[in-house]
Amino acid sequence: MENDPQWTVKKSRADQASALSTKALHCAVDAMGQSIDGPAKTPGIAVLNSQSWKRTDIATATVPQHWNGRLVDTSTGRQVPYQHTGARTIRFQAAQVPALGYRTYVLEAGKNTAAAPDPDLQWDQNTGTLENSYYRVKISPRSGAVTSVYGKSERRELVDATSPFRLNQYVYRPNPARNSATTPDRQWSPSNAAISVAEQGTLSITIKITYPGTPGGKAADGKATGVESAGATLTLDANTRRLDIADTIDKTKVSTPEEGYFAFPFKQDNPTVTYGGTGGPVALVDEQAPGAAMDWQAVRGYADVSGPGGGATLSTSDTPLMEFDHIRSMELTGRPGRLDTADDHPDLDSVRPKNGSVFSYAFNNLWGTNYRQSQDGPITYHYTVSNHTGGFDAAAANRTGENTGDPLQSVSLATGHKGSHPQGSHSLLSLDAPGTIVQTVKPAYRDGNSSEARLPLTIRLQEVAGADGPVQLHLPYAVSAAQLENLTEEPRREGQLSVRSDGHGSVVTVPMHAHNIVTLGLRPSAD
Repeated sequence: MENDPQWTVKKSRADQASALSTKALHCAVDAMGQSIDGPAKTPGIAVLNSQSWKRTDIATATVPQHWNGRLVDTSTGRQVPYQHTGARTIRFQAAQVPALGYRTYVLEAGKNTAAAPDPDLQWDQNTGTLENSYYRVKISPRSGAVTSVYGKSERRELVDATSPFRLNQYVYRPNPARNSATTPDRQWSPSNAAISVAEQGTLSITIKITYPGTPGGKAADGKATGVESAGATLTLDANTRRLDIADTIDKTKVSTPEEGYFAFPFKQDNPTVTYGGTGGPVALVDEQAPGAAMDWQAVRGYADVSGPGGGATLSTSDTPLMEFDHIRSMELTGRPGRLDTADDHPDLDSVRPKNGSVFSYAFNNLWGTNYRQSQDGPITYHYTVSNHTGGFDAAAANRTGENTGDPLQSVSLATGHKGSHPQGSHSLLSLDAPGTIVQTVKPAYRDGNSSEARLPLTIRLQEVAGADGPVQLHLPYAVSAAQLENLTEEPRREGQLSVRSDGHGSVVTVPMHAHNIVTLGLRPSAD
């Protein structure tokens, strides 16, 4: 309903949820910063890693106004190259930030003499080529879409040149007749791109792509565009196997059927398509539940298209619906394994992707929901393109997706501040199994009827790679007891866990099974 009187209420709930989650993140980051010692003589920075594995990635940090000195890693004593992104912000590569831990840096006075980390990082305006040590990316001067992503070390092209689409091409499909789903006969994509450098330094280069405006959602030739304007940024960081993309559209109100996509045609014949699901990876077709949709998939973090020689991974933190092989526009009414008696379900082999194209389903107004059909205004979609050698690796793909959705955080450290954790590089909890992640670390739940058998610290683990076997938790403090618990945090029968000292803290051995979620309770030693 276009003039829904409840729209303001519904929108406010989404806005409030966003504000609360942002506030919770900022409070947690600030609290962690307060727990870390500050440098003795100058301000500092702590980079925080909330994932279960050690990470090397780009971090953004706040520095004093117009600071331009030396950034020094307190663990190694070495200068770290950085790039200013504003009067009070810098970007730098934080190396080997420990799992569920932090790494600290000191902001010293003096000349920054750190060498540029990647001599291959460059942009050539004449050829439209963006490059670092891992990738050579070519951008079409006319359409602004990506025509090539060449993996240097693998000597492999990632973009399918035979596809009618280019990588990161915005595709709009309207149907003003209102009588059915959308079709390709009125399909529109922008052209006449203006390409410029948004930011260029020793750590990263960001290319900005803009298109002539289409006021009222109409192009000069009269075709519907669905947007007032559209644009994108493409970023390559130094020594980083990743192309970051941000697509921004200013949506117009449209009440007739419409769909919007971003195309990612990867070069891979007859690929194995695997995407992140709630409990782990899902192989398209073969591992879908009976009755599952075949047109679009709800992707958690990543979608991967692979063959024996390697593959490409598309990650996103905010655009979870994807279609594979071609734009389907709800072409498959029947679904394999339907629980009713319908006999119109498709042959499974007919729906297996024959090529590596992935289409991010950015928006549509075809479905009946309790939200307003036509919504307007600016919105940005984020993607990351990366590649790998060999076949699909569930643990590696999960890490890629989680890293995209959960960037490293940073917090300022005050001079002389005393916390409970020292300067340097320290993990507060780590695992020895790449396919197991830490979901939760929190105080145990308590209520008036709770059992004294509960232990004060709750940790929840999830296995995401389909592997059985024991997992060892490494904690930097003494643990006097550990036990398995159920999801309501009550102890399980015969659930006592082995705890031993390794000279640096405690090691707890936990039995894990493929795709299981395991809850355990710990009692840190009073000593």
